[in-house]
Amino acid sequence: MNTHKLLSNIKGDLSGAISAAIISIPLSIGYGIIVYKPLGAEFLPSAALLGLYACLFGGIFASLIGGTDIQITAPKAPLTLLLASFVAPLAARLQIPDAASQQVLIVGLASTCVLASGIIQFCFGAMRLGNLIKYVPYPVVSGFMNGIAIILIYEQIAALIGADNHISIIEILSNPSVVQPYTLLVGLTTIIAVFLSKRLFKAVPASLVGLAIGTAVFYALKTIGGVSALGPVVGNFNFQWPKPDIFVKLSELITDIDIVDLLPRIFITGLVLGSIGSLESLLSSVAADNFTGTRHKSNKELIGQGIGNIMNSLFSALPSAGSELHNMANYRAGGRTRLSSLVCGLLILLTIMTLGSIIGKIPLTVIAGIIVSVGFGLFDKWTLDLFRNLLHARDQQKRIIANHTVTIVLAVITVCVNLIFSVLIGIAIASGLFVVRMGRSIVKRKYFGDQIHSKKVRSIKNNILLKERGKGIIVYELRGPLFFGSADNLAMEVTSAMKHNTYCILYMKRVD
Repeated sequence: MNTHKLLSNIKGDLSGAISAAIISIPLSIGYGIIVYKPLGAEFLPSAALLGLYACLFGGIFASLIGGTDIQITAPKAPLTLLLASFVAPLAARLQIPDAASQQVLIVGLASTCVLASGIIQFCFGAMRLGNLIKYVPYPVVSGFMNGIAIILIYEQIAALIGADNHISIIEILSNPSVVQPYTLLVGLTTIIAVFLSKRLFKAVPASLVGLAIGTAVFYALKTIGGVSALGPVVGNFNFQWPKPDIFVKLSELITDIDIVDLLPRIFITGLVLGSIGSLESLLSSVAADNFTGTRHKSNKELIGQGIGNIMNSLFSALPSAGSELHNMANYRAGGRTRLSSLVCGLLILLTIMTLGSIIGKIPLTVIAGIIVSVGFGLFDKWTLDLFRNLLHARDQQKRIIANHTVTIVLAVITVCVNLIFSVLIGIAIASGLFVVRMGRSIVKRKYFGDQIHSKKVRSIKNNILLKERGKGIIVYELRGPLFFGSADNLAMEVTSAMKHNTYCILYMKRVD
């Protein structure tokens, strides 16, 4: 690591780190609670800590080794829900009388999934597969993210209305008395504060504004109005230095369960976590390149993210990945080097050590409101653009309908069936689309310069010249997606044609 470069922008990097940490803390707490909510209310403070540890260990190690200078690594919604889909059925299945042993088993098995994902990411980077992952078709990514957004919002309904456990929309409509109006008021106030802050106070992280206003309303209602039914808070933080001993504890209890029966599910969950985490990190790196004007190193980034998740697993933390939201906050506040992500992790550790009692008093409905606002932000704008283009771009309607079909099918599978199954279906669709596009020519038609002319008015001399020598000009009208597969086929065809022609014109109006 270049020390001179690392220390070249200390003030800006410190400012960027503070901004990123402010965003990370409430989201990481919420994500930890989402994953380990099945372990009961008494485990919520520990669950929140495991979310924050992902920013600490994953963030620091990924920034030290990764290939993107301003990358902030933190828990992400897709990874959180994937791990939650592993933990929830496991918690229902493992009925062990001793609650502490059950918690260690479930956290240990979830950490094994995180370990597997880190190893897979490291292998992706070591095998130089970073560039291939970026070629996943965007309709597949869009469908998965839209499904994730719906699930993320839906999972917060119980906390927003003050219900103790998971509750469906149908149950709420059939029995409206389950809604605690003051709890809902606090949650909605938080959501509105986040969205208004994005428009009115762009210099301040919106999540901080939502956290402050929502918490203030919560305690104002509790103190002034004497309202007791406002829902729970995170709980008491008992800070202890994190120890990398989860796998030692797991080994002592592993004989209590049939681990062989769980191995396939652990491996598949780890594979999907590693694949989605790699895609999330690389998309975040590309976005960072766009506003920094630099170029990231894909394979190095995957190695860094892999080592970060391996460290997360040792300390029982959630899986983490590069975050575009955090990167943008970091960059806008002045962050330019890896120092910003290092300091961000250390700031979170300092916050846990010194302000744990305050963090423990954050209402769950406020956390839910912040996560709902993130859920709305996850809905893909590209999908909405496709709807608009469907009405106007008649010559591209077949392509748009095909993309919409893929997006909607994957979103429905993600919401109604299973996240992991959705990813596997997405991979199959991506592979199918790849094969179809590889086998389809991008050339709509080709002709010579003496056959078809442009509408430009030429002199008689130039018209005669074009007629005489036009056979030396070959024109390719292209259509559809131009990507590495179709571009390679086109290059071979053009190379062959140029043995007999002097000029080649590529007409790319219909390339999408």
